[in-house]
Amino acid sequence: MVVKNEGLVLQNLMNYPNPFREFTRIHFEHNRPGVEMDVNLNIYDMNGKLVKSMHNKISESSYANSDFIWFGDSDTGASIVSGIYLCKVSVSSAESDEENVISSQMVIIK
Repeated sequence: MVVKNEGLVLQNLMNYPNPFREFTRIHFEHNRPGVEMDVNLNIYDMNGKLVKSMHNKISESSYANSDFIWFGDSDTGASIVSGIYLCKVSVSSAESDEENVISSQMVIIK
């Protein structure tokens, strides 16, 4: 039997609560537990303007990651207005030179 290696897979990107007022926890799942990976999370407004960037290295043995919390602020610390925002998560593995991207919408109500 031959099994194809499907590469780095990202799925189930969500945030809770959604919509939110004060903060939201961003969660995603991957298929590389125990592998050190670089995670870049970018949040854009509906005009495509980058409002917040976060970075983290993960090497958990779990398939799930909920390390990112967004407090509804910009990179400058300014409070963000109510609206719909796009969350884009980019994950790369130096170990296997793999990379993948997933995105989802989130709503903030101030």
